[in-house]
Amino acid sequence: MPSAVGGALTPRSPLTALQGVGAKTAALFAEHDVHTLEDLIWYFPANYEDRSHVVAIADIHTTGIYTIRCNVQQSRARKTRQRKTVVEALVADESGSIQCVWFNQPYIVQKIKNGEELFLSGKITMKGSLPFFTNPFVDTLTHQQFAKKIVPVYPLHSTLKQHQVRSMIRQALAIIPAMNEDIPLQVSAKHNLQSIKEALTEIHQPTSVAFYTQAQRRIVLSRLIDWMMAMNATRAEDVVGRAPACAFPIEELKEHLHTLQFQLTPDQKKALWDIIQDLSQDTPMIRMLCGEVGSGKTIVAALASIAIIRAGHQVACVAPTDILAQQHLQSFTRALEHTGYTVVLHTHNHQATEQELQRADLIIGTHALLNKTASFRSLGLVIVDEQHRFGVLQRAQLLSSGVRVPHFLSLTATPIPRTLALSIFGKLAISTITSLPHGRKPIITRLMNEEKRPLLYNFLQKHIDAGEGVFVVCPLIDPSDVLSVASVERVREQLRPHLPQARIGVLHGKLKKNEQQHIMHAFRSRELDVIISTTVVEVGVDVPHASIIVIEDADRFGLATLHQLRGRVGRSHIQSYCIVTTQRRDAGAQKRLAFFSKTRSGFELARYDAEHRGAGNLLGIEQSGASEIISYALRYPELVTQAHLIAQEESVYSGRANRALHLE
Repeated sequence: MPSAVGGALTPRSPLTALQGVGAKTAALFAEHDVHTLEDLIWYFPANYEDRSHVVAIADIHTTGIYTIRCNVQQSRARKTRQRKTVVEALVADESGSIQCVWFNQPYIVQKIKNGEELFLSGKITMKGSLPFFTNPFVDTLTHQQFAKKIVPVYPLHSTLKQHQVRSMIRQALAIIPAMNEDIPLQVSAKHNLQSIKEALTEIHQPTSVAFYTQAQRRIVLSRLIDWMMAMNATRAEDVVGRAPACAFPIEELKEHLHTLQFQLTPDQKKALWDIIQDLSQDTPMIRMLCGEVGSGKTIVAALASIAIIRAGHQVACVAPTDILAQQHLQSFTRALEHTGYTVVLHTHNHQATEQELQRADLIIGTHALLNKTASFRSLGLVIVDEQHRFGVLQRAQLLSSGVRVPHFLSLTATPIPRTLALSIFGKLAISTITSLPHGRKPIITRLMNEEKRPLLYNFLQKHIDAGEGVFVVCPLIDPSDVLSVASVERVREQLRPHLPQARIGVLHGKLKKNEQQHIMHAFRSRELDVIISTTVVEVGVDVPHASIIVIEDADRFGLATLHQLRGRVGRSHIQSYCIVTTQRRDAGAQKRLAFFSKTRSGFELARYDAEHRGAGNLLGIEQSGASEIISYALRYPELVTQAHLIAQEESVYSGRANRALHLE
């Protein structure tokens, strides 16, 4: 096993301690809050490919993932006009033969010499009645890395490759023996639970469908227990200390509301009033604010912050990622621009000084901020975006840290029915925003097939001529020889002849941060008409004049991502549209996108996702925090009941306290 510089790998070792991992790769993971080897162990597959069954070539009649054992009959390498390498081969077993092709993998020639016996694994597509292998993985008989196995498929970001992530996690598994069990052994034995170490190993190196399904349920149970304990730790009646009582005179509140350029909705006013009433008491507020994407939760949280700041205390806002922290920085700064209050940012990549933290009225950051609470002057309110997996210990620590504790407000983008809320959140006070801000119209969503694309171009041109902005979102940055899906570069070339006068920009993870900021500034200031991007615009983007978002090959995205992307438009009085496209004709993809097109509720989308999610991609989902817990509760209500029981056992708390929480 590899060793870190100066010693063996540990759960807290940085990613760069792994062989072949440099600062650039570590930075890509850091954007998704994966900094240490333990973080990496909790970076789960999005799905699995079952290559455990070897099939005869003659038995392949449909498109799918297959493993074959074969002999190489012929092979050759050639160059395309673009000077790219294409390797072609004809392979056969006793039942028949199949054509294979590899794009941009010249080293494959050394593995597929004529007469060689191999395992080939990957996706086979049918061309008429003939099967065709594209970029299959090659295993020799003496060194079977993936053949005859169930192979994890990890979510990829930016320029990461599947083989990179697999190699990193394969090395990182060396730390599992050094990790603490999450539940005391006597409790595990009482409830007949699998060891968390066994579950984590099985998740990354599955031995069978039955075993990795069992391991997934064990991980889900662990997350539910963490959640239940967090709820128990934040019940107001259990909090030892007192919070600052910060009254906000009604006349002063009305005066500040008059400075806003818009009116609050009745739901926003009621939620704000509930929060302000709580803040006026010295009993610590423990409240969740629920609301759909774009419903105006942030402005309510910002206005509530004024009550704390005017009383001489500070507010901390914790976001899950640097991108969302930047969005909150912009939103809170806008909301408080007439107050003269100081707002600072503190994240992993942008750290405020001790002096700035002392002087600031409102500090926004990622979970790195929680390590700086001792530097605050007087912390009066903690706002947590509940997409963030806010650790049990941090939450309990904030609310039981002494005589003076802060008020607590969490935000979630999923309105929750009361019965489900009671089972998941217990006695937590909940405020819900269901209505859209004044003047905003519901977004019209349409599923478009390829034959209607000329109509789409005319539609885009009409709205660009009216001064409105357009987002086009693609699954890939660069064209792929393997995947027939939209890429940023290919779509830009396709759009140019159809929108000749449009000013088009591109936005994706390969661009430097300052380049991304420059592109978005140009779009906001109407110097660009169209932005073609990857899902970097999923959060952190607020452009009021943008009225259309086109999501290419939408079947490649989860419903939670589609819902977030749709929320990038509809942020003004302009009628907005979300157009989703797909090349797939199968009933499953069409049904899922049709459901998305007619459904505006994030909860209903979560319910649909939970009911239709395959066992293989249960853990590698896009949501986290409250949205994730809701998905689990809908899918496995029996685990919610079990988690409640286990969370009540006193020894579980000490077991949790003795490990580095994966929900930090």
